[in-house]
Amino acid sequence: MALQMKHAQAHMMRSRASCVVPKASLQTSRRQLLLGTGAALLLPAFPGIALAKNLPAVDPSIYADAAKVEAAARAGLRKVITGENAGNLVRMAFHDAGTWDALKQTGGADGSLRLELDQPENGGLKYGQAILTRAREDMDEAGKAITWADLYQLAGAEAVEVTGGPKIKVVLGRRDTGAPNPGGQLPSPAMNAQELIDLFVRNGYTATDVVALSGSHTLGASRKTKPKGPMDATPATFDNTYFKLLLSGGGAFPSDRTLAQDPQTRPIVEKYAKDQKAFFDDFASAYIKMGYKGFKTA
Repeated sequence: MALQMKHAQAHMMRSRASCVVPKASLQTSRRQLLLGTGAALLLPAFPGIALAKNLPAVDPSIYADAAKVEAAARAGLRKVITGENAGNLVRMAFHDAGTWDALKQTGGADGSLRLELDQPENGGLKYGQAILTRAREDMDEAGKAITWADLYQLAGAEAVEVTGGPKIKVVLGRRDTGAPNPGGQLPSPAMNAQELIDLFVRNGYTATDVVALSGSHTLGASRKTKPKGPMDATPATFDNTYFKLLLSGGGAFPSDRTLAQDPQTRPIVEKYAKDQKAFFDDFASAYIKMGYKGFKTA
């Protein structure tokens, strides 16, 4: 019996040792985050994030003719998007996709936002929902077939382009969920840069993505969260004014101002303030990535 106990204890010790993740694999250097490699380094510690076995695919074949649906939807959106409402529509795209939780494999760009408009973090988005509902109703039959999941992402991309930003390719094929995601999944405007980076990297983004996507605050105004009013001096134009504002000590929310204060993100802010094309390129890349959260791309 004593010999059996010793063997059992030894087996338990070996099992525990095999489960230990080296600290080095969980640490990400500031340089790696700035270069956009931090997310990849974290994946071995959380293989479920990398594999995403149970995720559906973005599948254009859910439509009889995806190209026709996209063309009709874009045409319908162009009739309703203005500099005044563009910021709200971009925010809707993020609030639908931004619920993605890589550890739980839940949320993402699944069209659930239409069912979550009473959640506190979605305050002010009923305005945009009414605009998209009207636009969808006025589209031709091909456009009416578009899912809400696709419409949110397409509307945000169109809003960026209409107001002077980059053209963003949105591949259609997301199916709508019939249930809301729980509240509290989105970044808080009170977060500091490290908290933002931790949240985004855990969900498959990089520090560069954090700053680039935050640049969407160059559009629109805060309608519900104080301080209310325009986010920067050019609220109807998608440009790099937001980053210049951050370097001057401005920014509507703590989560904005922190980007110019933290050594991990300030160099990116400085880069975008000087180089609008670099911001546009990185924003388009991060936006496309965001729209695939909750789905396999192949």
